Amino acid sequence: MPATKVIIADPSGESRQSLGRYLREKGLETVEVSDGGKALAEALLSRPDMLLLDLSVGVLAPDRLVRILQSNPNTSTIPILFLSDRGQSVSGFRPGIDEFFKRPIRDEEIYIRIRRSLTPGSFPEERGIPQASVTDTPFAKSNFLPPEDLVLLRNSMEEGCFSGYAAMGRIVLFLPDPSMLEDVVMALGGFHEFEPDRIFFSLHRKGEVPIGMFGRIHVGETNSLLLYAFPYHRSTSPIWYAIAPRPLGIIAFMKDEVYGSLEGLLAVSDYAHGAEARVVLAVMGKAFSNFGLGENTLRMFQSRIEKLGCSLKVQEMDQLSPVEIRESVTRVVRQYLEEGGK
Repeated sequence: MPATKVIIADPSGESRQSLGRYLREKGLETVEVSDGGKALAEALLSRPDMLLLDLSVGVLAPDRLVRILQSNPNTSTIPILFLSDRGQSVSGFRPGIDEFFKRPIRDEEIYIRIRRSLTPGSFPEERGIPQASVTDTPFAKSNFLPPEDLVLLRNSMEEGCFSGYAAMGRIVLFLPDPSMLEDVVMALGGFHEFEPDRIFFSLHRKGEVPIGMFGRIHVGETNSLLLYAFPYHRSTSPIWYAIAPRPLGIIAFMKDEVYGSLEGLLAVSDYAHGAEARVVLAVMGKAFSNFGLGENTLRMFQSRIEKLGCSLKVQEMDQLSPVEIRESVTRVVRQYLEEGGK
């Protein structure tokens, strides 16, 4: 089977070559060009599987390049992954086919999106499970926890469990928008022990507000950590208590705009207290904590959590990536174990 061919059109030689090396290590064939004119010539000549187009390319402007490719029957179906240093409108963008990313973005994330775009049939459509969570994930898998931590977690979960029954722990993830669920599932697919919940995804449709258990992380042969996704909607809070009582930890993913929804964050803090979750992890971009209202909201959220007897940790990052999503889950578990795991 021929290798997947990707054209990388980027005026930055360092960026172009670095990404090219990474994609070749993953088994892709790359053609690296520095301007729009060369990108057009290569696309017409070799008919690649995908074009990675930086919107700063010159010689042939990106919008003109896109119009030519989309009007040519030999190249009209090529997916385009647009890259830019700033948010901007993209001429010729086709939802469901093309993607847009604002830099900085990690090479791993670009590779995941390439595989997802080029092999949309990896899951039956009615199941709706994001592609990267299948057994054959596009990136190297890792273990969820070191063996010694896994033993501690399993022992903690089994305490108080009725003999003969599998022990179940719970981790709740609060997501600022529905689209993030797909990113989370793709990222967790990097764990050997992760398994998406088929029933959830047979009922869930892309774009819908996610509510419920979307997957599990196996802890030994019979025990599992159940993973739940909820929105920041106070109106849905009764469901949180009903289907995810006593979680061992809560992860609150917070985008910049979440600062305007203090009511939702207060509902999360109330749930953390009422459900007796001792560990809460707030995960956010640095722009959130550096921006005035966002910083004040975070302080209020932290004060509320602490007054209710819970523990809040803050994890800042430049950009939320698959690696950082996985690290968020392992971090909340480690914190739970450090605090006694009971």
